[in-house]
Amino acid sequence: MQFKNFNSRQTAIAVGAFLCLLGALLLVFPAPCGRLLLHGYLQEQSAGLVDEALEDNVKGFAAVSAVKAALALVEGSSVGVGFDLQVGDLVQPAYDYVDFVWRVFLWATFILMTYKILLETGILGLGIQLAGVGLILLAM
Repeated sequence: MQFKNFNSRQTAIAVGAFLCLLGALLLVFPAPCGRLLLHGYLQEQSAGLVDEALEDNVKGFAAVSAVKAALALVEGSSVGVGFDLQVGDLVQPAYDYVDFVWRVFLWATFILMTYKILLETGILGLGIQLAGVGLILLAM
């Protein structure tokens, strides 16, 4: 099936006009477009997943913090009669590994908390308007 009455310039203009119209709708009416795009439902689902992940992460963070504190106590101790053996030298590699895991849990908690704040403030709804601006720019 061929369209004999359309050339590529007319098609480009029609697509550009459609994208401008769609972008203007997203920009001017973000709330109804958000409901149409199921933004609220997705935000609720994301909030539930973030809460579960944050709860699990805090449990792991507390456990690793306890291990790190115990290793920190052992790190400074020494044993021996007639000789001096630094126990800290023996546990230093394990302490370094636990410290690395502790930092990973710390950053994971920070990222999850930041995302939770973004979800609760509703600032992610600005993405609908940004998509509208992007469609208008794409059309141009």
